Amino acid sequence: MLTSLSLIFLIGLAMANTCRKIKLPSIISMPLTGTEIRPNAFWIF
Repeated sequence: MLTSLSLIFLIGLAMANTCRKIKLPSIISMPLTGTEIRPNAFWIF
């Protein structure tokens, strides 16, 4: 459980960093990360 939560957190940080590099607000990365992880979240948990 802790591994999956840390994986989600790290993916969120990576997406925030990517959004900053392309001059988007980092808040945009949260919905983007959610839409990317949600279909694949069943294998994480």
